[in-house]
Amino acid sequence: FSFYFKIRVDICSKMCGRSRFHRFIRKRDPNFKESIHLLLKNKYFFVILLIYLVNYLSSGMVQGMGIFYTTYQLNDASLLGVLSMASVIPMIIVLPFVPKLTEKTSIRNASLIGSAIALMGGILIITGGASNIFPLILFGLVLKAIGTAPLTGGLNALIAETDDYSQLRFKRRITGIIYSCSSVGIKVGTGLGTAACGLLLDLGKFNGKALSQLPSAVSTIKWSYLLANALPAVFFIVLFLLLKVEKENQLLRNR
Repeated sequence: FSFYFKIRVDICSKMCGRSRFHRFIRKRDPNFKESIHLLLKNKYFFVILLIYLVNYLSSGMVQGMGIFYTTYQLNDASLLGVLSMASVIPMIIVLPFVPKLTEKTSIRNASLIGSAIALMGGILIITGGASNIFPLILFGLVLKAIGTAPLTGGLNALIAETDDYSQLRFKRRITGIIYSCSSVGIKVGTGLGTAACGLLLDLGKFNGKALSQLPSAVSTIKWSYLLANALPAVFFIVLFLLLKVEKENQLLRNR
């Protein structure tokens, strides 16, 4: 997967280059109290933070529940690799085309389109899982991976736009603390996703020492995995509809 991360970094770097950081005259850096005050006034920081939290919470749940789903629902743990490839390889293929797409629309609009595609994939995943049609689950995962590519490739660039918004709107830049939303979102989101897996398994009365699991445990594993793949797209659509930072920045620049 190192190739995937290299592509992601290259794309994020190219898209972050769209930031207008060099146009601003640097002033005294705000102190901690001023930075927190500016951060609380930056509405787009919290939208970006929520996107990160939802993204990595769902990823943590999918990864955590994947092995249980393939073992106890599909009865073949080796299928975890197939599911993982279906979730990653299409995204790798699509990522190099993301900058061209965002140039024609915007990062927000490209991510909205992608989230709609991911939602269609999620519907197929749920349908395939409920009907025990494995090829349909795979096709849904492929569609979801394609739809997630604009978000994956453009999220760091949206953080740069959020930092620009602080400079344009409040005449102060707080780059470090704004970019912290990525590390906070990744660590907290992944941690919450892992914790949710344990909680759900406990609620379903899963017993790791038992040779067979109760129907309640298998049902909990099944629906936790399916919904963790499908529901995030709904939240992404709502959050990207609220994320109008690119448009607002352009209006502020034109003043």
